Amino acid sequence: MRKSYRLVQKNFRDLKSEVVDIAILPWGATEPHGYHLPYGTDSYQSEEVAALSAELAAEKGVNPLVLPVLPFGVQNEGQRELTGCINLRPTTLLTILDDIAASLIRQGIQRLIILNSHGGNDFRFAIRELQLKHPNLLMVAVDWWRHPIIRTLVDNPGDHAGALETCVMMHLKPELVSPETGTGRSVGFNIKALNEGWAWTPRNWAAVSEDTGIGDPRGTTPETGKIVVDRVVAEIAELIVKLVKEENIYQKL
Repeated sequence: MRKSYRLVQKNFRDLKSEVVDIAILPWGATEPHGYHLPYGTDSYQSEEVAALSAELAAEKGVNPLVLPVLPFGVQNEGQRELTGCINLRPTTLLTILDDIAASLIRQGIQRLIILNSHGGNDFRFAIRELQLKHPNLLMVAVDWWRHPIIRTLVDNPGDHAGALETCVMMHLKPELVSPETGTGRSVGFNIKALNEGWAWTPRNWAAVSEDTGIGDPRGTTPETGKIVVDRVVAEIAELIVKLVKEENIYQKL
């Protein structure tokens, strides 16, 4: 039986005398994902990718600990009003992360990866804020679906409940994927600058998507999902190892 690095599966005897090199915090959301994926899609993905990455990193000589997944995230207008969608304010996200960081520091853990699966969760502002309070804790946010390798593996991955998330869930949790999908049809803004991304406002989900999906999920396969997960996990595991073993994360000037 392979060793688990998930905190929820350990007991105090397991951890009493163990030195943890790095903590990994999976962070998801609870929101609709089209007609075919479960509300827990982001949480399932972040939890599984974190656990697989930790296991692979451990084979390379580090001791990671995967914290319990946080299943709630920051939601947009048009999602917040839908049944079952749970919203966190950005300031609530900051407070939760602050408390987790303080707990880790008291336990001598000085490195934390936040493995995020939800586009509404932006941790950059939170990390900048908390660096002032916890300067000795290295915090790194990972949006796994933004890895540049994704575009080489999935044609038209989509933005939400599209081909990427669908194939990954078909691999990780096939029993939760419905064969009856929507089209993921969506529209953009009427304003060119907002579509180009150099001007920004949160999207109103009710105005941009027919079925809460953005991106066509049809035609993808679990085999593609496995390739994506394996490649992304290998990249994250390498990051974990580097963050633990490198004394200085910066190059020399």
